[in-house]
Amino acid sequence: AKARGILVADGGNNRLQYIDIVVHQNGKVDFPENVFFKRKARVFGHLNIDNKPDKGSRPGEFSSPHDLQLISDQSGEVKGVLVTETGSNHRLQYIPASMDKNGKLTLRADLAVFLGAVDQNDRPVKGKGKGEFFAPEAARVITDRSGVIKGILVAEGQNHRLQYIPASLGAVDGMLSFMKDEAIFLGGVDANGL
Repeated sequence: AKARGILVADGGNNRLQYIDIVVHQNGKVDFPENVFFKRKARVFGHLNIDNKPDKGSRPGEFSSPHDLQLISDQSGEVKGVLVTETGSNHRLQYIPASMDKNGKLTLRADLAVFLGAVDQNDRPVKGKGKGEFFAPEAARVITDRSGVIKGILVAEGQNHRLQYIPASLGAVDGMLSFMKDEAIFLGGVDANGL
């Protein structure tokens, strides 16, 4: 049996949870004893003064994370996690990550990269332009045949569109770069062409 985990977007609690599991050779999956009762899941996100989950907008903090995807390089090595936030942040958040040989996931929130609109005070807000979102619901990485990341496809609920944003994964640093000025929209066009 090998120890692994499940990464969950826990939108109602504005956090991600990494829950340890055990995968047996026959494919059966078990949770380690008392994982829920002893609250052994690792939690990523903002905690308020009472040590309870709360929404936040800084790196590694979330507002209703709705969807996530582990991002790997061509060799299959985990490089990060892409989180779609439908709450008041209206953004994608890429957090560099690594996974050791035992399945332990480590996130580097201090290196997080955001994609979305911001106001004059650099706070996240909803938007309609290229690389901006209004309630993004899901994002998926698009790769070429050899596994090289070419872009991100984002489904937006309130803008009623898909948005394709060219992107690339740094070979050395594992950072995801977005070319938002080259974004392409499908659907959701209003009288202003947005």
